[in-house]
Amino acid sequence: MTTPASSVLLVSLHRTPCVRRAGVGNPMLEPMEEHRRDFRLLLVSALATASGYGLLLPVVPLWAQAGGAAPAGIGATNAAFLLATVVAQFGTPAVLRLLGHRETLALGSLLFGLPVFAYAPTSWLPALITVGVVRGIGFALVVVTGSALVAHLLPAHRRGRGLGQFGLAIGLPNVIWLPAGPWLTEQVSFPVVFAVGGALPLVGAAITLAMRIRTRTPRARRAPRTSNAVASVRPAELAAPFLVVLAGALASSAYVTFLPAAVDRTVAVTVGLLGYGVGIVVGRWLAGVFTDSHRRPVLLGPGVAVSGLGMLTLAAVTVTDSAALAVVAVAVGGLAFGGGYGAVQNTTLSAMFARVEPAGFDKASTVWNMAVDAGTGAGSMLLGLLAGAAGYPWTFAATAAMLAVTWPLAFAINRRERNRGAA
Repeated sequence: MTTPASSVLLVSLHRTPCVRRAGVGNPMLEPMEEHRRDFRLLLVSALATASGYGLLLPVVPLWAQAGGAAPAGIGATNAAFLLATVVAQFGTPAVLRLLGHRETLALGSLLFGLPVFAYAPTSWLPALITVGVVRGIGFALVVVTGSALVAHLLPAHRRGRGLGQFGLAIGLPNVIWLPAGPWLTEQVSFPVVFAVGGALPLVGAAITLAMRIRTRTPRARRAPRTSNAVASVRPAELAAPFLVVLAGALASSAYVTFLPAAVDRTVAVTVGLLGYGVGIVVGRWLAGVFTDSHRRPVLLGPGVAVSGLGMLTLAAVTVTDSAALAVVAVAVGGLAFGGGYGAVQNTTLSAMFARVEPAGFDKASTVWNMAVDAGTGAGSMLLGLLAGAAGYPWTFAATAAMLAVTWPLAFAINRRERNRGAA
């Protein structure tokens, strides 16, 4: 569900969270009742598209392996997909200005789903990488537009819960489909799994087209050059939330990538990955509830702290000889890390949206998604070098230390949002 902050317009003027009446403050959208309907459709569309993502993420590398690809080639299938996603996110705001939100989201789902049907005829590595690049472009359109639509469709006092619900829609499929994908390839076949994985995003595209959201023309959506909102923006406003969620994404990549190799116990690994998946969904939801209750993001600092403690627990798991202790510790560590990182995801995105006017929602969503995807893509490579030199226990410990470094920054963000709300 990430980058130059200089591409983002931000408002330096303080403003308290407020409820925007339909048609007031955000002329891009239709009246509030239709906002609610469109938001429900957005959640269902995200659920369908995310199901295609979770199902195929572990399956495509297996298909490359079945075709005789070397380990580097196997890893390149998903690496190309993630790289294309990050690069394409740079251009997503321009596509939104050209097409509008509904059309961009539908186009992204089509580009993400249709190419999947090209997997089954061949396991030739260059073909798999090419398909992954096209799908990455579509995925970039989906994640940036989806996150931005949450902010566009919901008033400020419901945005935290809305982001939590959106997190559920894109997170629950991963909990189910990530472990199910490889199993399904053994029970049925690769072509059948590819057919399902390609069809699900197409369902998401069809649901998206049922939305009634209207965006203004590209010319009308641009704020006047003399606007105070534009004149007073500072790109550095997004830097702090960007760095905090980037660190979390780097850590999450290390967790998912190295846990199976570091903990040589199948049951413990399964429990740890399941705990992480459940934790991240619950963390995003709870953070949204607290954000709306307090009218500002409040769980960023605690989220960073809990995720760091979870990572330290995993470092300890890698040196224990007790199988029972390993299962319990990895379950607790996975839940803690996932829950903390989920809270970080929700609160950083909420903080970014709180710092921009509606015209900046698309760019804020772009920056946040680039942080998440770039961190996820780079984490396994960068921390893999450390693991090769120092071993897994020290790698997990160093990752926890990296999270600890961002802790003061997270509390500074919390303090700023508290002052903004009190102003």
